[in-house]
Amino acid sequence: MEDDTKEVLRSRVAQVQTRYRGRNFIFRVLWTIAGASVVIAGLAMTVLPGPAVIVLPIGLAILAAQFTWARRLLDVGIDRGVDAKRRVQRASPAVRRLTMLAAIGLVAVVAAVYISR
Repeated sequence: MEDDTKEVLRSRVAQVQTRYRGRNFIFRVLWTIAGASVVIAGLAMTVLPGPAVIVLPIGLAILAAQFTWARRLLDVGIDRGVDAKRRVQRASPAVRRLTMLAAIGLVAVVAAVYISR
């Protein structure tokens, strides 16, 4: 059976766009402001503590209802994110453990630098 994760995600984005089209001008302005705010927060989280990998796609999904450029970026993100997930799932247990240790080490280094300030 083929994994249809990409298609499911794109279908959800299309559903949001369909609902969005019927909204009034004020709702659209507020929706765009909310999307831009979430994207800015996600960008800040790339250097500050926070789940940027989760927040940025949410902001792009919000903006994708209004802007074609956001939809294109979201499509690229969906493709790369699902492909990365598949690569991780296919990795051997040893590689997964080493990757987890490297991530823990990176977090420890960042925490040590942050605490030492």
